[in-house]
Amino acid sequence: MPSQGHPGKGGCCDGGAKGGCSQGDCCSSPSLLDELACGVKCAKMCLMKDKMKAQLEKKIGKKLDEAAEIAVDLFIDQWEHKTGHMEKRSELETRLHALTSSK
Repeated sequence: MPSQGHPGKGGCCDGGAKGGCSQGDCCSSPSLLDELACGVKCAKMCLMKDKMKAQLEKKIGKKLDEAAEIAVDLFIDQWEHKTGHMEKRSELETRLHALTSSK
């Protein structure tokens, strides 16, 4: 099971894709105190990420819901109708463009 807050070991602060803890391999230190300090830094970043998600939901959640709905509609359409879905795709692209260009 991945441990939360340890880069390279999985969890919400996995440093794999520049999205996690930027402390490099600080958690591989032989010192327990250094490892704990690294864990605290990573936990802080995880908490910050959660808070940013909450703010995004609060400020633009409805628009993100609409964009997600468009993406899911496109996926389902492509999945169910492997051919002849270009008209529906064009319609969904127009909806998505209108959504992203509105304020």
